Amino acid sequence: MSQEAFRSLVNSIASNGQDTPILVWPGDPDWQPDPLDPSNIAGVPFVMLTGRRRLAAASELGVPLRAILAPPDARNAENSKFEMLFLRFRENEERENLSPFERLVSIGEMYETLASGEEKLTAVAFAKKIGVHESLVSRARSVFAAQDQILNTFKNVYDMSFRDLQGAIASLERTNKAKPKPKTKPQKLTVKRKVGNRNLSVTSVDGNLSIKVAGVPIDQERLEKLGDLVASYLNVEDAEKDTD
Repeated sequence: MSQEAFRSLVNSIASNGQDTPILVWPGDPDWQPDPLDPSNIAGVPFVMLTGRRRLAAASELGVPLRAILAPPDARNAENSKFEMLFLRFRENEERENLSPFERLVSIGEMYETLASGEEKLTAVAFAKKIGVHESLVSRARSVFAAQDQILNTFKNVYDMSFRDLQGAIASLERTNKAKPKPKTKPQKLTVKRKVGNRNLSVTSVDGNLSIKVAGVPIDQERLEKLGDLVASYLNVEDAEKDTD
């Protein structure tokens, strides 16, 4: 909503009152109004589904805000979070004149919420469920996943068209692909010992062990003994790991 449209809403509520209440959802899904005092909601948290602009206008005017509860059947549904998002989407579609960015983010959020609770959700089935064309679903998922990056990268996001947003996603994908992932340097550990007048160096790099010592003539038999010594050490280490 433009600033001009918002001023018009403020003036309308100031002159005629709030014709359309906002739609809310209790923070506690098991909450029920007190049958003896249903208007007493002191200390009860609510989630606003629709009416963000009406709330802002009423707050500016300092007047009480009219609100109604979402239908209890939606609140008690198996996937109540999706039902909450769907209610908000339908109300906003009808009353709030959503921007393409807001519309795609809403559709993407609904898809991810519903997909998390179902074994397999197709774009076609989801599009039919909420009443949109299936071609919007993949774009909506991309925009929802990248919404923070879009807001931080581009100006006037709420004025962008669907085509603009498609170009923005393509631009971000190219940028992300162009950034090379930093290579993780293998960890190198070295232990040095003095053996008489010789220097012994034992090094481990990325799981590979090497032993280096200069000036040690060695035949096959002694090399076999050294190999047995290392093997014995590794066997002890493996046995200790198995008992941890």
